[in-house]
Amino acid sequence: MSRCIEREATQTVVVDVKLDASATLMKVNSPQTGMAHVLVTPKDANKTPLGPGRADILHFSVRGKGKVQAVRDLDGKGTYDVLVNYDANFGRAALQVFQFGRPNDIIEVKLP
Repeated sequence: MSRCIEREATQTVVVDVKLDASATLMKVNSPQTGMAHVLVTPKDANKTPLGPGRADILHFSVRGKGKVQAVRDLDGKGTYDVLVNYDANFGRAALQVFQFGRPNDIIEVKLP
């Protein structure tokens, strides 16, 4: 008695957009000196959003004296809320955003 085994394979390929500084939306809300919520909606040159749940492929850092405290998916549509604490007396601080593997493509927003 012969047996026939039938198999099916699937493969998923994910292609990430390359972030574009002019298309990416960034809005700074500063409830107090030295603290800011930066809303970041990463998009490519065609204004295609990176999408929700992708914060793990982004790197957020502070230029100047400060620290990223938290990053959360804000609306399930690709906007991220980045909580930043920084020393406003140490000079002009900025939030820097880039994709892992693309450290030369930095998007920067100045903090108040």
